[in-house]
Amino acid sequence: MLLDKWRHPISRFAAYMLMCGVVFASFLPSKDINEMHLFGSDKLHHCLAYGAITFMFFWSRRESPIRRSWIFGFLLWVLSGLIELLQPIFAPGRQADAYDWVANGTGILMAGLLFCVWRFCLMRR
Repeated sequence: MLLDKWRHPISRFAAYMLMCGVVFASFLPSKDINEMHLFGSDKLHHCLAYGAITFMFFWSRRESPIRRSWIFGFLLWVLSGLIELLQPIFAPGRQADAYDWVANGTGILMAGLLFCVWRFCLMRR
């Protein structure tokens, strides 16, 4: 099927675009973020955003060894920490928050574990 040939590049592209969107949103000035009136907690947004990136990337590499995908997850977590450290420098009114970094890691871990369970269930069929 033609879609099977393009499934991996499309999902990987979606993961990278989502990552670019998260990085862009991370460097918005705080006054722009306050005007958005988003629902829920800031930590929930961090958890969902990084979880979505992780799941999309894991799904795009589902035939490769899972260890390689976890390396990506770790690197994404390190990148999120770097973003948190750079926010006060490049985004006026923003500050580094260790709890944001923990929420990012929680989202990455939860999405990775969800993918592993999903993959395990599919392999048992």
